Amino acid sequence: AKGGPRRGLWSERLDIVKELKLWIEENVNTFIIVRGPRGTGKHELVMQHALHDRDNILYIDCDKLVKSRTDSQFISNAAHEVGYFPVFPWLNSFSNVIDLGVQGLTGQKSGFAESKDVQFRNILSSVLIAVRNISLSGYKAIIGSGENATPVKEEDFLQQHPEKKPVIVIDRFSTTNKSESNAFVYKELADWTAMLISMNLAHVIFLTEDVGTSQFLSESLPDQVFKTIGLSDASHESAKSYVLGQLQDDNVADTSDDENLQEKKLDAVKLHSISKDLDKALGPIGGRMLDLQAFVRRVKSGEAPLEALDRMVSQTAEQITQIFLSKDQGMKNAQAWELMKLLAENEEVSFKKLIYNPLFKSAPESGLIELERNGLIGISRDRGIMDKIVPAKPIYRAAFQNLVKDQSVSKVLETAYLLKIISAETQKIQKFEEEVQKLSYFANERAFRGRLSYLADKIDLSNENIIKAEAAIKAFSK
Repeated sequence: AKGGPRRGLWSERLDIVKELKLWIEENVNTFIIVRGPRGTGKHELVMQHALHDRDNILYIDCDKLVKSRTDSQFISNAAHEVGYFPVFPWLNSFSNVIDLGVQGLTGQKSGFAESKDVQFRNILSSVLIAVRNISLSGYKAIIGSGENATPVKEEDFLQQHPEKKPVIVIDRFSTTNKSESNAFVYKELADWTAMLISMNLAHVIFLTEDVGTSQFLSESLPDQVFKTIGLSDASHESAKSYVLGQLQDDNVADTSDDENLQEKKLDAVKLHSISKDLDKALGPIGGRMLDLQAFVRRVKSGEAPLEALDRMVSQTAEQITQIFLSKDQGMKNAQAWELMKLLAENEEVSFKKLIYNPLFKSAPESGLIELERNGLIGISRDRGIMDKIVPAKPIYRAAFQNLVKDQSVSKVLETAYLLKIISAETQKIQKFEEEVQKLSYFANERAFRGRLSYLADKIDLSNENIIKAEAAIKAFSK
């Protein structure tokens, strides 16, 4: 980080850095979990601040493994992540061909080919040996000589020298991406790092967005209390202090000649002018680390604070439209737009109220979880039950308001939303009518009158929703 490894953090995060360092120095011998929403700066805090002075670090990015498209690419990426060599990914495909040929001739597999999860496990086993060698560097079974010779166990040496143990950082660890073809990576890494902890060979830090990480990891390392840190957005005052600190880093003159002093004074005047509009600009941006860094870069490039805000909001609104609204994703588009409208008006939406919304009524949790996973919203939970829905990050609310207020955009989005409403209500009516048709033979029987009356009311309600939606579309066309 510019200005030194400890600069660029607000006071709360400096305390977190101190705590992380202390846990490693104390040799806590358990998983350390750093959890926070996307963009809170987990990677920067751990790698550039807490671990900046260590050289025995192994960093593994789960995304590079899980999102590998082919088995060969997966093996290559896995080897690259841990520094494993030599590796020949093409041999995997070649071995599969031999295996198929031998199986066709003999009815049995040759055993040359191994599945990618077995190969990944073998790579991790080799890394474990390397980690052990590093941890025990300088270890002597006996200290002293002659009558003063004292035997030392490996575990005692490791407990007394936590600085010898490498730090394994597992980034973008997820418990929700189970549908990915390479999702086995998460379980393999959990089991492997649990072995390292059990053998007291390394410090292990997980960086994650998921609230269920602790429960997932407890399956690999049971009966352990993990050390957990939650990262949140900066308060308004902390965000302002951070931004001013970053801007001031460029205003320090190295010499004291008149020209540089004059330049420094001009910078100070400019900085004073900028600080006047910071409060207005930082309100909508909030305290998300990545957004604050983007804001600082824009202001340093010459943009005024409010100009930088407007451009960031417009850019964010465009990204949201492209990701969540431009592609036809069925009911997901309508659900996303409905939440955008609600969150443009309110800082948060209660899940209890949302379940009565026609778009979410049939399966409220599944739709919200999908939008949370894709990064549109954040969901707070009370004892595991959904409680409050908020934008995924503060600037999203300003982007939602931008989309709703822009009539040319909102008309298009609202029309598409209403068409989805009409389609959904039409499907409901068709379903109700099918049941009515089946019961029509028993229309005169008293036992079925209540059900028929219920279905008739449902058809009327759906029909009213269709009429309202069509009227709204007609009004837009005018």
